[in-house]
Order: sequence, then structure tokens, then C-alpha cells
Amino acid sequence: APSPVTPSEKRGKHETKIRGGGIVSLGSWAIRCMVVYIPLVALFTLAVFLSSLHVIQTEYLSPRIKLMTLDEDRSQTENMYYGRECTADDLSTNDPNDLYVDPNSKPKELFDHQMTHGASIYPNVISDDTAIELRDYILKRNDKLTTADSIGVIENENRWSFGIGVNDDPIVTKALREFAMNEMVRSGLEGVAGRNPAIVELTAISVGHGARDQFWHTDTLASGNALKFGRSFVPTYSFFIPLQDTTAEMGATALLPGSHMCEEMDEQTFKTHGLQVGGTSIWKRGDAAFLNQQIYHRGTAYTDPQGPTRV
Repeated sequence: APSPVTPSEKRGKHETKIRGGGIVSLGSWAIRCMVVYIPLVALFTLAVFLSSLHVIQTEYLSPRIKLMTLDEDRSQTENMYYGRECTADDLSTNDPNDLYVDPNSKPKELFDHQMTHGASIYPNVISDDTAIELRDYILKRNDKLTTADSIGVIENENRWSFGIGVNDDPIVTKALREFAMNEMVRSGLEGVAGRNPAIVELTAISVGHGARDQFWHTDTLASGNALKFGRSFVPTYSFFIPLQDTTAEMGATALLPGSHMCEEMDEQTFKTHGLQVGGTSIWKRGDAAFLNQQIYHRGTAYTDPQGPTRV
């Protein structure tokens, strides 16, 4: 006769079956997770992510991109000025000396001068020592300039240009500090651009003997600047600061005073009325030409075979 099974033996066999079944159940659950649950969670997460991107695109980005796009409809409704074609009679002055501002000028006088001519010459915005040291730094950078770092300019032969970071060298930081702390610069710039205007570009441009005349141009186009669309675009400005005394034969910048209010200029005015900064004298080291970027200007030919590189 078979031996009787005690209750403890029955309990042991039952627990073994449970343990074995538990192993089978755990394996099945792991397989279901890998085959079913994890892919479903991943698909759900991807769907939520893509839906969120769609909402961000349609509700936030697209409307803002549209606000920044001057299309044909907006051009018709936001145009505040006509396409003015100017002649020599529309220029604000024919005397380059009129572009120099009095160092004792009040902020309102600096404002009026810039609004009238679109160009103002501010004396001594950086010191001679700083200009000399900064010029040496830029010339050394020119010697090592690569194609990748170069910025193309009009009539590029014998012209070199590259962007400068504000922390590239201590002399750059020093020059910017002197420029920003100049009281005339602060008053004049904030008068036309508001408080705390931002620097959006810092560029070195060097010119050597043999460089040719650039064609007359503006740095912004009338189809998308404050000339005709004053509610849509803010005016932008440039400061051209020579780092050595510059003569006309060294290719000093030429401009047409008052042309910041013109969409087009007649060709004869370009030929006969362009003024070089400094005139027939010298554009002094550290004297900044403060230009509305709507003004017509150009770099002129460098014709002095004995002159130094203009920076």
C-alpha cells in the first residue's frame, strides 16, 4: 500500500507548482512588455511629442514668422513713404566739413545732425594707443586669414574682412569699452536708436594698394527697411572707425549726405557729388563716421603706392 502523504508534503508539492507557474507567468509578462506594452508606450509618447510640435508650430511659431515677413499685402498696408528718387538738389550738404559734429554738442543737436545728414563724424571715440594696438592685432589676423573666416566685400581684391568676437583679444574689449563709454557716442546713438542699443556685428575691413572703387550702395534695402516701412523696421546704424590717419588716396569712405531719405539716386549725382570722409584733408585715426545704413556710400580706390594698409 502506498505510504500516506503528510499535509506538509502536500504543501511542498503545491508550492513547487506555484513557483514553477510563477516563473512561466513572469516570462510571459516580460515578453508582453517587449512585444506589446513598450511599443505602445513609445508610439503614444511619439504621438504626444508630434502633437505638441504641431501646436507649437501652428499656435506660436507660424504667427510670429508671419509677423516678421513683409509680404505683398503688408507692403501695401504698412508703406509710410514713397519711393523717392533723388538728385543732387536733395543732398543735405556738399561740404565734408559739415559732417563733423562739435564735441560740445548737446544730445538734441547730435540727433538733429544725424537726422539731417544720415552721417555724423564723432572725434576721438577711441584713443590713439588703443587704435594702434587694435590695428596691429587686425593686421596679424589678416596674415592668417582663411577662406572660412573671410567675409566677402564689394570689389574684394586687395580688401580683407572678418568678424571679430568681443572677447577675441583684450585689445578688442578695451576698444569697445572706450567706444561705449564715450559720452558723445552714447548720447548720439541713444538719441536715434533708444536706450541700450545692441551691437549686432563687429567687423574688421582692411584695404591695400590696388583696391578699386566699390559701386554705390546702401547697407539695407528700401524694400525692407525703415525708409518706407517705419512701423515695421527699426533703423540700423554703423560706426566706421579708422585705426590710422586716412587720406583720400588711401580709399577713404565716400558718401552722399542726406541720401538716407532716398530710395534711388540718379547716376550723375553719384559721379559728381560723392564726398569722401575727411575731404581733401585727413580722416583722423579714431574719428568715427556714424552712418545710417540707408545712406548711399562706397569704399573708394586705394591709389597711394606708398600708403599703409587701411584698417
